[in-house]
Amino acid sequence: MRRPRSERVRFAIVPAAIVCVGLVGVGCIPQFLQTLPGLTGLFRSNSLDLMATAEQLVAPAYPNALLIEVLGAPSGGTAQTADDVDRWQFRFTEDPVAPGAGTVWVDYENGAFSGPFYTEHGLIGTVFDPLPRSMSLADALALARAAGYTDDFSNVVFRLPLTFPQPEEALYALSMPGRFVLVGAVSGEVSEEAPQDAMAFLGE
Repeated sequence: MRRPRSERVRFAIVPAAIVCVGLVGVGCIPQFLQTLPGLTGLFRSNSLDLMATAEQLVAPAYPNALLIEVLGAPSGGTAQTADDVDRWQFRFTEDPVAPGAGTVWVDYENGAFSGPFYTEHGLIGTVFDPLPRSMSLADALALARAAGYTDDFSNVVFRLPLTFPQPEEALYALSMPGRFVLVGAVSGEVSEEAPQDAMAFLGE
């Protein structure tokens, strides 16, 4: 049973003091990376595998942390396939039920993980529920292509946004020219939002 919303979500602001590069419009990757030895080049961009590894990196220091947002972008600027997405950020709430819990994140770039990093500020606008693992970015993109959305995309956000009306499931939000294509991570339903209506689906 899902927890009541009052227990599942908190409102806070991630400070602008986190200096970032890239992932314009959907998040950031800190400029100063602490590369972990032994992880470089071991992973392709299978999003579910990367999520699992990010969780393994975070768990020792933050055992109650919960992964609630995944942001990805291609270093080349635009992507046609899931493998083109080679820059990732995995965002965790430090504790989904503890008042005032902070945010933990792990980065993946140039074939290497870095982090975990921590800020005492919580995430805003995301439901603190576990992300489903039944659909990878490649699966979501295949459904979008089958539905007729064949454009390149510039970034992707995977999360359950806190909006009204509340989505029934976590969504992959693909940023394509002039629109955002949304793919339900459980149902596989594909829809779209105009840019002015889609900001709630992005991980800012």
